[in-house]
Amino acid sequence: MRYLAAIAETGRRTVMARFSVLIFALALVFSSAEGLGADKDGMFTTYDNSSCGTYLDAYSKSTLTGDRGYSGPHQAWEVFGWISGYLTAYNELRINGKPSILGSMGTNDALRWIASWCRGNPSTDVWAALSAFVGKIDR
Repeated sequence: MRYLAAIAETGRRTVMARFSVLIFALALVFSSAEGLGADKDGMFTTYDNSSCGTYLDAYSKSTLTGDRGYSGPHQAWEVFGWISGYLTAYNELRINGKPSILGSMGTNDALRWIASWCRGNPSTDVWAALSAFVGKIDR
């Protein structure tokens, strides 16, 4: 009889431990859903962000091939790499039920979209273009 009571107690402890982990995970997700890494006003720092003018210059000197291939000067590799890093971080940090924000689009489709957006908003930067881009496609 003690043996059965010990088994039942172990089962209750396992269920409670799993429940505690679930509650902790949910608390962590919901407490950090807004403004990861931002201050109380939602402000944060971007690093190595390029102006739209710099992006358009690099884009104009580049050749895009296929879904994600490209060739061009160092400046293009730098800014295109920054964009890929942004999109990768977005995929990791955004819980939206999608493994990729791009869906069926290729990386080069995003580069084209950003070039178009920057042409219409030349006084802004690549971060603003990417923010507009993900705002449009992450619905």
